[in-house]
Amino acid sequence: MKRTILLLSVSVCLFLIILPDVSAACLPVQTATPTTAPPGPDGTIYVESSPAWAVVYINGDNKGHAPVTITGLWPGSYSISVEMPGYQDFTTTTSISGATRSAVYCTLMPDVTGNGLFVVSTPLKARVYLDGALKGLTPLMLSATPGTHTIQLKLSGYSEWKSTVEAPVGGTKTVSAILEETDVNLIRGINISTNPKGARVILDGVAKGVSPVTLNDIAAGIHVLEIENPGYVSWKSTVDVPEAEIKDILVNLVPNPERMPGWIVVSSKPENASVTVDGDYAGRTPANSTLNLDTITPGEYTIVLSLPGYRPYSTKVTVSPNLVTLVNTTLIPVSGPGAKGALSVTSEPAGATIFVDNKSMGISPLTVNDISVGNHVVAARMDGYDDYSTSILVSAGATRTVSATLLKVTPTLHSPVFPLLALVALGIFGLFILGKKR
Repeated sequence: MKRTILLLSVSVCLFLIILPDVSAACLPVQTATPTTAPPGPDGTIYVESSPAWAVVYINGDNKGHAPVTITGLWPGSYSISVEMPGYQDFTTTTSISGATRSAVYCTLMPDVTGNGLFVVSTPLKARVYLDGALKGLTPLMLSATPGTHTIQLKLSGYSEWKSTVEAPVGGTKTVSAILEETDVNLIRGINISTNPKGARVILDGVAKGVSPVTLNDIAAGIHVLEIENPGYVSWKSTVDVPEAEIKDILVNLVPNPERMPGWIVVSSKPENASVTVDGDYAGRTPANSTLNLDTITPGEYTIVLSLPGYRPYSTKVTVSPNLVTLVNTTLIPVSGPGAKGALSVTSEPAGATIFVDNKSMGISPLTVNDISVGNHVVAARMDGYDDYSTSILVSAGATRTVSATLLKVTPTLHSPVFPLLALVALGIFGLFILGKKR
């Protein structure tokens, strides 16, 4: 019985020794969450149809003829409908999340449920005559009785096109006409500008130089224009070249998501501090608000705040794509009742907990700014090392340095290992004594 009581006592002692470590392991861990900017209307949807020139609807709104690029879209789901006479309607959905680009390719199937002729031309917008009667402009779906019909296409500056076609008994027949230009003295074209400049311009699959550029050696009508620039989402859409003028086209390119800019938001107490970013003046901190620095290229920057009568404040920040970096500081006066100083504390080894007047300040190495003028007690503590303590005088507007060299604790019976060994030894000794008494 005595042996059982002794073993139970040893077990309870061991549990009490281990219990603090178990409790510490169960504490919750807090993680920092980056500050994100609210998503803006930066999404893009590109729609291309086969055959081209189908009418594109986004959420029921007419966005023109395919291929077409729709920019400035908010995150969310979008319904896309593509329609063309003589073909079945095409419907699909896509989604946008932030500054993303969604490409939708629509292969249209001929509509075989009706009867008629579908007339297209290059260039488009030619007048269509069916058996001598004007019916409209290309592309055009014509209701025609089965049999032989005469189709005529007329467009200013081009030769007339005429042909005899057979309308089918069932379904739709496509009539395609390529018009020949007759007036070579017409002045027409497109003037292409991009933001930023220097983008590669491609028209109908042929490179035409870099923006800004004016193209006036192309036929009137619909053409496919593409814009490419490293670091930006490629842009592609149709352009309608006029009959007798130069059309201006401005394309605002969207950066790739990984190169999206970030923001730096700066505030200070007191306000009106001058702010520089890598030495370049960026403005002053306003009262009860923040200085917002937009479209900052991702990377590392040095931010400096200066105000007469106060110590300059300097910090390094890392700007990430589409994230907000906050800089908020209280400037320290260099003289007067509210004057403050600073402490720069290092330890060997690093990683010690630093205390100033018994108040924990963080882990070494660290700099503590807002320290009142006068004598302060600085302590450094680290498991396995003797505590370090010193007194230091802090002056207004100055940074005092403390270098703490920590000495390892000499193992004694008071160290965490020895109570356990002592308890085990006592238990073995007690068992030995009980055995001899028997």
